[in-house]
Amino acid sequence: MSNLTSVAVLALVACTTGAGSGNDVNPRLIAGGGIGDGPIDGTLNVYAIDAETDAPLANARVHIGDSADGKLEDSTDEFGLVVFADVRGPQNVSIRLDGYVPRGWIAVNGANVTIPMTKLASATVESAMLSGSIPGFDAIQVPSGHLKQAIVFQSLSGEVFEARNQFSDGVGACFQAGCNWSLRAHTGPVTLTAAIFDIDQQDPTNYYDDTATVIAWATRPSVTVQADVAQSGLALSLIEPGNLQQLTIDLGTPPAGLPRVLPFPLIPIDNTVSVQLTVSGSSDLTSPISVLAPKPSVFGASSYRLFAFADVDQTNQLGYSAVDRSSTSAALSAGTWMAPPANLAVTRTSAQWSASSGAKRHRVVYMDANAKILADLLLFDESQHAVTVPAFLQPSIAGGGALTALVMELGTDANPMSFSGAVEADQPYSFGVQTTQVP
Repeated sequence: MSNLTSVAVLALVACTTGAGSGNDVNPRLIAGGGIGDGPIDGTLNVYAIDAETDAPLANARVHIGDSADGKLEDSTDEFGLVVFADVRGPQNVSIRLDGYVPRGWIAVNGANVTIPMTKLASATVESAMLSGSIPGFDAIQVPSGHLKQAIVFQSLSGEVFEARNQFSDGVGACFQAGCNWSLRAHTGPVTLTAAIFDIDQQDPTNYYDDTATVIAWATRPSVTVQADVAQSGLALSLIEPGNLQQLTIDLGTPPAGLPRVLPFPLIPIDNTVSVQLTVSGSSDLTSPISVLAPKPSVFGASSYRLFAFADVDQTNQLGYSAVDRSSTSAALSAGTWMAPPANLAVTRTSAQWSASSGAKRHRVVYMDANAKILADLLLFDESQHAVTVPAFLQPSIAGGGALTALVMELGTDANPMSFSGAVEADQPYSFGVQTTQVP
């Protein structure tokens, strides 16, 4: 699923070399990225893979240690593998590859390490316009004086807030007979869904007092979207009432000082595609929410997912917190939230902070003024709340104008020295994030 599920706690640990070996394991690529097969005591096998496809990445430059010592640097082969001999104890592993975000995994202590590399975001996101209708929309009845509206969603690709999911015209709507809608969709496979609302206007001169209740759903699966190739006449079929149920969402108690809560209920079809649901019409997000939703089986899935976000306002200048939970039942709960880290002190070569209670892993991300990620550091020693940027990655951050640094804390039960991203993607987690400017 996401890189967030493989985020880990950074620690500054020098690499060591020596003679002999005690754990010379065979290379093993870990699905989704991860660490495993016992501590480093002789051989360290490092794989580089594409974070989205798991495909091995050849010719990635891999460096272990903090210094720029070229003796501890090599390139991955056609299988995405590079092997280092005569190394012992926790290592800092850094990777660079053209077209991908430079990454550093700090204080790694597993003989097999697979690091997923994220492609640099394109300056433009490929898309195309889709349009269609909802046959049967006219037959749905609402009380006299009420309005009927459909909101059409496209499935998410990757994480909720990725750029390809953020088109200003990425949601369709309709009131009129036939329910003709249009929206801009990201490329690739797209599942379309529509929530149909009964809107009680109450006072027609004051739309702030309107109440909206989801009364039906429609869908169209498996639309393949190509860049700039518009598609029309896409009909969404109403979902039978027997395939709908009430979904309850308990948002719990977000961290103090983060009063704005945004819940995003989803149905994950696979590790990269999720169907969007909605809580629109729920006026009170402090108590459990109940909303009509399709059953996961409608989309060949088996569970619901809740991604919920808490902040002060849309600027996120005071930090934010999020939770990611799953449930095979029709009840989602946010559980325990993670507060953002505090007391950030970040330069282009180092970072330190005060950790929140329960934080198990940490992440430090440097971004330029255009939100391009320059370096992404994951820390695997939960007791370490400071890091020096490995010299191998410092050129990626040096020079240019002011930067933004993001420090993230993750709450998870996963073992940082033995995990698989493919498995961890389905595990619950929470994280808190604080940002700061770096001159």
